[in-house]
Formats: sequence, structure tokens, C-alpha cells
Amino acid sequence: MAALRRIEPLNVAEADCGFVDTPMPVFELVDPRDLWVDESYQRGLSERSFSLIRRIVRIFDWRRFKPPVVTRTPEGHLHVIDGQHTAISAASHPKVRLIPVMIVEAADMASRAQAFIGHNKDRVAVTPMQIFHASLAAGDQEAVVVSRTVARAGARILRCPPRNGAYEVGDIVSVRAVQSAVSSLNPAKARVVLETLVKGGCAPLSADAIKACSLVLYDPHYAGETTPEDLARTVERLGPDVDEQARREAKQNKIPAWRALGLIYYRAAASGRRLRAAA
Repeated sequence: MAALRRIEPLNVAEADCGFVDTPMPVFELVDPRDLWVDESYQRGLSERSFSLIRRIVRIFDWRRFKPPVVTRTPEGHLHVIDGQHTAISAASHPKVRLIPVMIVEAADMASRAQAFIGHNKDRVAVTPMQIFHASLAAGDQEAVVVSRTVARAGARILRCPPRNGAYEVGDIVSVRAVQSAVSSLNPAKARVVLETLVKGGCAPLSADAIKACSLVLYDPHYAGETTPEDLARTVERLGPDVDEQARREAKQNKIPAWRALGLIYYRAAASGRRLRAAA
């Protein structure tokens, strides 16, 4: 059954509501080449902007199109308040002639700048976890492979961090670290890494722990010296306090925290093997 959720209003006191004292927006179809950007309060285009625009043009799809928010100035120009990358992408696409825009009233530059700030402040950023689950629902093959790898390791990629901060063993919020492990190692080896951390009681499986475990098990300098079982026991024995030790060693030795953590794991696993051999 689909996980559907009806839009329901929150219980908000009338005193906490802003005044609806501006006219409702209207939609129009316009040529994107007739739109303007006021750089006195909007950012200019960077290399990252150009890359984004080219990508939007390459994968242009009306189902993904979000109408730019614009306003008509006293001179009759349409100034973009939000969505200049979308507008430039549409203007750059040879098959796009007209686009829908949402026109709001903001006659002077101060009100246009305030609207621009509002659009960029009052939004909830989409997290890598949400993008991953959306990709999975869309049948993206890479997401499917990552999902299977994680499930077989006894872990799970959360949709959002727990509100109380109480993670359970196997919880993952570092989606990119898992994707990187699957890509750089392979699904089978990535599964062993995640499974080792789950057996070690990690809650959550942090990006540093995933990279550190990959280092100990599969880096050419260390591979074969520590078994996943040894490493799992080591991770469990050291517990979460090892993260602070790793940060101190990383700062002292001027290396990334994940590498410092991996070296701590490696040394502790070797020490554990020697103790067991002597017993």
C-alpha cells in the first residue's frame, strides 16, 4: 500500500499568523529571454552555476520544472526574484519558447530584495537521505544496489535523523559514505564493512567509521592483517569514545579524522590478536 499522507493544517494561533495583505500571485506564459536579474541583490553566475544550468538543460523535463517567481517593475520589466538558474536553462534550451512564471507584486527594489531573502531563507533543504529514498522509489539502479547492500548487512538508511538523537545499531545517515563504499570497493566488500560495524554495535554508522573500516579491511597497506570478526570485536571494545581520540590524533598528525580512526582500529585489533595469542 502506498505511503500517502493528506495535507492537514497545523494548530496555529491566529496571533502567530502573518497578515495576508499582498495580492495573490498570477501565472503567465512568457519568453524566458524577456526576464531580467537585478545583480544589486542577486548573486552572479559562478562556475557551479554554469554547470548546474548545463545539467538542467541536458535533463530538461516539464515534470521537474518549477516556475520562477518574478515581479513586474514600474518600467514594465519582469525581474526574477527566485529561479534564475531555471530561467536561464529554459532560455538556453532550443526547444523551449515559453515558460510559466509566477508574478508577485514587489514594485520597489527593497521589497524585491526582501522577497529574494525570504525565498532563500524560508525553505527546508532536501537531504541526501531524502534524495536517496526518492531515487529508490524511482527505481534508480544505483540506489537499488546500495539498498540491497545495506539491508544484507543488517543496517538501514534513515529517512531523517531521530528527533531525540537516539540512534539504534545499524542506523545510517551518511548516505554518501555508503554510496562511495559500494562504488569504490564493490557491493560485496561494502556489505562486509557495514556488517562489521553493525556487529561492533555502531549507532549510527558514521561516515568516518565506514571509511576507517574500509581502510583496515581493504587498503593495500593493511588488507589481510585483520579479519572482519577481529575488527568487529575491536570496534565494540573501543566504543563511541574512540571518536574523540581519533579527532585528537587527526589534529596532532594533520590527517583526516577517518584515517586516524582507521589507524586506531588497526593498532587495537593487532593488540587484541596478540593478547588472545598469549592467553
